[in-house]
Amino acid sequence: MTPTERPEARRDRHIPEGTRRRQGAFYTPSIWVDEALARFDARLGSGWMDDAIVWDPAAGTGNLVATRSFPELLVSTLEETDVGPCGVASEHSSSTCFAMDFLSGLGAEGIPDQVDDRLRQAAHAGRPLVFLANPPYGTAGNVVKSAAKKTAIAKNPVNRAMIAAGLRMPAQQLYAQFLFRMDSIRSHYGFSRVIVGLFSKPNFLTATSYVAFRAWWFRRMRFRGGFLFPADEFEGVSARWGVSFTLWDSLTDSVAGAPKGMPSERTSVSTSEASVSALLDVLERRGAAELAGLGSKQFYSSVGCRAFEWARGPLIRSSGDGIQLKSGLRVHESGAGRHLEGHLGWLNNDSNDVYHSGSTVWLQSAGKASTNNNAGWFLTEENFLRSAALFAARKAVRGSWINDKDEFLRPTQELEDTPEFRTWMAEGLVYAMVHPSNTCVGADGLSYKGELWSLRNHFFWGESPSEGARAPQARLELEQARESGELSAEAARVLELLRELYESTRSQRREYAASHPELQLEAWDAGVYQLKGLFADSQPLLWTALRRARNELEQKVRRGVYSFGILLAPPGADQT
Repeated sequence: MTPTERPEARRDRHIPEGTRRRQGAFYTPSIWVDEALARFDARLGSGWMDDAIVWDPAAGTGNLVATRSFPELLVSTLEETDVGPCGVASEHSSSTCFAMDFLSGLGAEGIPDQVDDRLRQAAHAGRPLVFLANPPYGTAGNVVKSAAKKTAIAKNPVNRAMIAAGLRMPAQQLYAQFLFRMDSIRSHYGFSRVIVGLFSKPNFLTATSYVAFRAWWFRRMRFRGGFLFPADEFEGVSARWGVSFTLWDSLTDSVAGAPKGMPSERTSVSTSEASVSALLDVLERRGAAELAGLGSKQFYSSVGCRAFEWARGPLIRSSGDGIQLKSGLRVHESGAGRHLEGHLGWLNNDSNDVYHSGSTVWLQSAGKASTNNNAGWFLTEENFLRSAALFAARKAVRGSWINDKDEFLRPTQELEDTPEFRTWMAEGLVYAMVHPSNTCVGADGLSYKGELWSLRNHFFWGESPSEGARAPQARLELEQARESGELSAEAARVLELLRELYESTRSQRREYAASHPELQLEAWDAGVYQLKGLFADSQPLLWTALRRARNELEQKVRRGVYSFGILLAPPGADQT
């Protein structure tokens, strides 16, 4: 607890983790509360609360409204036991603290009579209603492993109303439900102006699943600013993602589309026309009571210009059952597999943002297991190079709380036709060939449902020993890059070290294969995924040199991601 925080912080932190996540009982540090209120002052003027009713609908211990004297304040909390300790009623001239499940209904449902009367009078008098909230961030089914599964937390009257309104995916997110209920209160009482200050995940500004929600929300509200900060400012929360505070003001006139500065979803495939939804300041704490600005960041929608649609090309349906892989050489036999005649491998490509790049993006030599619910597609001659480049882009960018929601964008056609971009794609292919998440293998005689299957590694760098056999696709792509002068020195260095490792370990390969039969090293196109143990044991210096060269190539790939607009660079992005 910092010197500026109230004692109630201790109470929030002693709530069990599962309960805390269900109830949204995260104590918001005072430094971020003060910053949020400063944004109200800057955007709305210092007298914004003089004539307003201010309502914190997810109060917990009430710290969001504890540092200001509001002329009229409503503080509601889910738990009856929080009404007494919320600690704000005595600090304001006209405050009401009460227990209420904010998601128990729409309009006036569940609102106490006393509060109902005050809202009706305020709306009739033309006074603004201000919501200041840090609602729960939970999504149905998203909970720590040690806590009970919480699908039911999102099942409530607001959830059902959102589904009926065509907002099915956002209806699973509690903070989106809070926004929906706020709007239903505005509509029911007839408030001419509603202002919302919201602490939340920034998903609703960027995620594809929020397209309909953004259209719905932007027709009602105008963005007035905000900031982003690391989520681990909240007790027990991961530092991998960021929390946004956004300020919204209802429209004063009728606008058919999104308000000024908040474009509707684009259908253009141009990177330069990606929908920029909001510009937020990026802040982090320096010491106990000081904030430092790291710059500003665009949150944008990739709808109509998503990188995976470019990389994959037209969707090709699989036909029949085929060998399923969990990864590498791990065969999965339950359920129905996927098969595409003549495919060159499989790219597991979950979501389209940086957050998922680390754990749910990989390459393998056959279709995914039936238990794998992630997205992906078969590699073909037509999409092989683009898919490898996207894989490289996703792996080369390091995720952080600043960029975790950034969406990958497709390049323009004009950019694709340039030698510089083609060189970058070749670099991406070489980087993909040696990346640890490339589990592609060469193997023969794999058993799947009583039949024997062979897998070919199309990321192999050498030639087939059989005359007339199909060459690995990576080799064909790289030969073309060399002929066109589009193979960089960094990519060539990785290939040189790879070939040197391969040749220098030939004499040890038979013995190593005998002691590691599970690696299927008899295959002529056994890849780095299979050979890395042999490389590391037999040639440690060369193996270290290859990994160092891969890291240098990664830097070039990462620079290209930003310079070619595959991602919009966040403040502090590592582009070196």
